[in-house]
Amino acid sequence: MKLTKYQHNLLTEYGWRPLYYNDNGVIENTAWIQLTEKHKDVLDQLCDQFNLQCKDKKLKLLIIATQEGDDI
Repeated sequence: MKLTKYQHNLLTEYGWRPLYYNDNGVIENTAWIQLTEKHKDVLDQLCDQFNLQCKDKKLKLLIIATQEGDDI
């Protein structure tokens, strides 16, 4: 999944450093994961941490890869 221009601009505005796709689009810098009841410990912790109700005991997260440092 590639970030939209809006998503990329919003992230960089808040100091995130999203990874860039190469010319072939090989580098994926985002992915969705879904936690369900079988991941109960992690699910409960994240729901509490972010003050979420977590309906149906499911939580979908967007993971964004970034680089640390100034040399992008």
